[in-house]
Amino acid sequence: MDWTILTGTDDADSAIKDGSVARKSNSAGEDIIRQYMNNKVSRRAAMSTGAKVGIGVVVVAIAGVGIYEAYAASTSTSSTTTTTTTSSSPVSTTSSSAPPSSSTTTSTGPTTSVSGNKGLTFVHWSFENAQITDYVHTFDSETGFSTTEDVLDNDNYNPLIESLFGSGTKVDMNYANGYEVPRLINLGYCQDFSSFPNISTIASEMYPTIVSSLSTAAGVQYGLCYYWSFRPILTVDDDNLNKTSLAGQRPVSWGDLWTNSGPTVAKAGVVQYPCMPNWFAANYGIGWDFMGEMQNVNNDPEGTATLFNSSFEPVFDTTGPAADLLTEWASATKGGVVDPSVFSQSSESCTVASGSTNNYAYVTTAFYDWQSLNESSTSNIPVGDSNWAPPSSQQAGWGQIETGVYCWPVNNNNATGATDIISWFGYEDPTTGQRVTQPEWAIEAALGSGYPDTLEDPSVITGYQAWLGSRTTTVLANVQTNTGAIGTPFAWKSLSFVPWLDTIYPVLGSVASGVLGVTQGLTTMLNVANSQYNTYYGTSSS
Repeated sequence: MDWTILTGTDDADSAIKDGSVARKSNSAGEDIIRQYMNNKVSRRAAMSTGAKVGIGVVVVAIAGVGIYEAYAASTSTSSTTTTTTTSSSPVSTTSSSAPPSSSTTTSTGPTTSVSGNKGLTFVHWSFENAQITDYVHTFDSETGFSTTEDVLDNDNYNPLIESLFGSGTKVDMNYANGYEVPRLINLGYCQDFSSFPNISTIASEMYPTIVSSLSTAAGVQYGLCYYWSFRPILTVDDDNLNKTSLAGQRPVSWGDLWTNSGPTVAKAGVVQYPCMPNWFAANYGIGWDFMGEMQNVNNDPEGTATLFNSSFEPVFDTTGPAADLLTEWASATKGGVVDPSVFSQSSESCTVASGSTNNYAYVTTAFYDWQSLNESSTSNIPVGDSNWAPPSSQQAGWGQIETGVYCWPVNNNNATGATDIISWFGYEDPTTGQRVTQPEWAIEAALGSGYPDTLEDPSVITGYQAWLGSRTTTVLANVQTNTGAIGTPFAWKSLSFVPWLDTIYPVLGSVASGVLGVTQGLTTMLNVANSQYNTYYGTSSS
C-alpha cells in the first residue's frame, strides 16, 4: 500500500485561508497567526526548518522510498547565498575583540598560527545571519583569517550540503543536524573529533548526555554543539485549564495526557479541541514525536529497548509499547482531544502559531518554541499562563534531545583555521576565555548550550526572566533535570535512520488520524526498517 503526502515550504497565508492553521470563525486566532508569522517566524521557524531534514519540494513518499532520496535524486546543484567577511568590518557581539595576531596561545584552546591560505569557508543554514556574521568578524579580527559564509537553503539543507561536499568544495566548518553527521562521516566529507585539539577538556565541560548525543555508535565524539533542544515537551495553557476541574494540575506522563487529562478537558467543553500536538507532517514533527514519546513512556532514553537496539536492528513490532502508544493517539483523535488540522500542517511554525491562539489547553512542541507561546508579541495566551509540565515521578523527562552540530570537514582550506573556528564557535574564545555564541543563542532563542554553565550565566538568567519572570529559577532547574533524564535516539547514529524516518512519518500521520489501522501501520514501519537495515548492514531482523 502507498501513502501519499504533499509537503512544501510553509505558506502562512494559504494555511490561514484554508483553515489548516486556525478555524476561520476565530478572527482573533487569525490575527495572532499573521502577527506570529510576520514578527517571529522569520527567526524561529528559519532555525526550525533549517535544523531539520529538507522537505521543501512537493514529493510523494511511497512506502520503501524516502523523501530524502527522492529529493537528492532530483537535484545535483545547490542554492546558496555567499557572504564574504573581513576583519575590518564592524563588530557587535557579546565577546571582546582584539587586534589581529599571527599567533594566540592559550592553555584551554588551540593555538592559532596563520600561514598559507588565510581564507576559510563556513557553511550554514539561515538563522540570525547578522549575528553569525558579527561573530565571524570577531573571529577574523582576532586571528587574521578571512572567512566566507556559504548559506544553503533551509528546507533542503541536508541534500544540498552533501552535493556541495561532493563537488569538491573546500569547507572549514559546517552546520549539520545530529542525525546527518554519521552520513557525512561515512561519505568521507567530515571527520570525527578523536584528534581535535583539546577535545578531552572540551568534552569534560559538557553535559554527558550532549557528548553522547554528539558521538558515533562507537562512542567517539563527532562534533561540537551549536545548539540542542528537547522535543516534544508538553505545555499547558492555564487560561483554559483553569476553567476545568484540572485547574493548576499538570499531566504526569504522555499516557496521562492521552487517556485522562485530555479527555477530561474535552468533556468540560471549554475549548473545541484540548490539544495541538507536535504531529505536523514532517519527519521532525510526528516522526520525532513518536520516538520521543516512546522513549519517555518506557524509560528508554535512547530507544534501544523499544525502537532500535545498539546494532540498529528494529526491536519494535506490531504489539507492545509501539502499538499501545499509537492506539492512544488514534483514540485521542477519534475522541476529539486532538485538533485534526495538525495533519494538514507541514512545519512546526504552523503548529506553534496555532498553539499561540489560546484555543487549546495543551500544546506539545520543542522547548525553544515555548518562548513564543510566552511572549505577548507572538501569542494570545495571557502572560504567565503558558507553562511547561515538569518531570515527574511517573516520567523522568519529556522529549528527546535534538542537536545542531559544528562539524570538521576533511577537505578544508586551512587545517589550523578549521579547528580554530570550530573551537571558537563551539567552545570558547581563546583571547577572552569566555564562551561566545552559547549565551547569545540562549537569550535570543532559548537554544540549549552544550555546557551547563550557560544557564548559570547572569546575562542568560536575565534573558530568560524577560519572558519567564518569577518562573525562571524553577524552569531552569527543570531544564537541567530534564537534560539529564532524556537522550538522543541511538538510531540517529545509524546510516539507515534518515531514510526510514523520511518514509514512515506519513504512515504515522495516517495511523494517528484514524485513516490506517495500528497493526497495518506498524507492519509497514517494520518492513521499511528491515529493508533499510538490510540495505546498510547486510541483514534484516526477524
